[in-house]
Amino acid sequence: METHYFFGSNTHCGFLGGYSHIVKADKLVILKGGAGCGKSTLIKKVAEFAAECGYLSELYHCSSDAKSLDAVYIPSLSAAVVDGTSPHVIEATAPLTHHYVFNLLDKADYKKIKPYAEVLDNCLLYKKQYFTNAYANLKCAYELQTNLDAQIAPYLDTVKLSGLAATVLSLIEGENSETTERRFISAITDKGRVDYYQSNFFGATLLTFDYEFEVQFQALLDGLKRRLADKRINYREFVNPFAPGLPEALQVGDVIIAPGRVFPETAPSFDLSLTLKSFNRHFVQADTPVIENLLSRAVENLNFARITHAEIEKFYAPAMDWEDVNRKTEKIIGLIFN
Repeated sequence: METHYFFGSNTHCGFLGGYSHIVKADKLVILKGGAGCGKSTLIKKVAEFAAECGYLSELYHCSSDAKSLDAVYIPSLSAAVVDGTSPHVIEATAPLTHHYVFNLLDKADYKKIKPYAEVLDNCLLYKKQYFTNAYANLKCAYELQTNLDAQIAPYLDTVKLSGLAATVLSLIEGENSETTERRFISAITDKGRVDYYQSNFFGATLLTFDYEFEVQFQALLDGLKRRLADKRINYREFVNPFAPGLPEALQVGDVIIAPGRVFPETAPSFDLSLTLKSFNRHFVQADTPVIENLLSRAVENLNFARITHAEIEKFYAPAMDWEDVNRKTEKIIGLIFN
């Protein structure tokens, strides 16, 4: 069995990682090397071997290309293989005792790359510009959304929201998670917002909410988090990729507390639209299309960055010594599973 997460997300403040729990693994293999050197493929092979051996593993996808993997984590072995290159640079602080570094470019033929130096420099520059533009658009969208939320907040029926938080707490009585931690189960990617709620939590106990504005659900989760902290109940917080300082959903034991939109085939458990008093919707109607357009422009730039990255890979892949990469793959598998 596998569960799927993101190593981080593209946010209004740039790339933000969510892998602090992984780098604490007893065995941490850190892969180095540029585009096209086989890091994601190696990680997939480790994940496949783990599945063949019956281990439960967590797969961490790349927010710039959701088909690509940035890490595999095997909790029962406290072992992980991670892509340690930019933008999630990870270095070995305990070399050869807990951390093992493999550079997949060791045996690459630089002579096959050198003739394309100028083209690659331009590609790298374009890729950087696309990311910069994406983050600028996300920042504008975030600022506008934050302004809207601030205008909506005074109209929230805080008494009803507090009562709902208490109701939810009573429904999860007896549930607890191992630790309180934050993870990205969704991300803003080159394909738009992508999440793994349905694949990870098929058959789980769901408490889902319908609402008009995100700020309503955020107010409910904030109240619930305070109650959980008061009762010393651990939970897993899934980060909102658009506003990474806020939760998007919570998991307490085997119960998932989430927006109804991430489980579209499940009837919402609660309707939060009743917790909002009437207010002037002029700014919402005027600004929402602008926010959506900014998000679309950000996604478009992320897609251009992915396409440029794929072009860079085409230059590096032919220069790789794939037999050496295969030997490293076998060594890493032996290191983790023996």
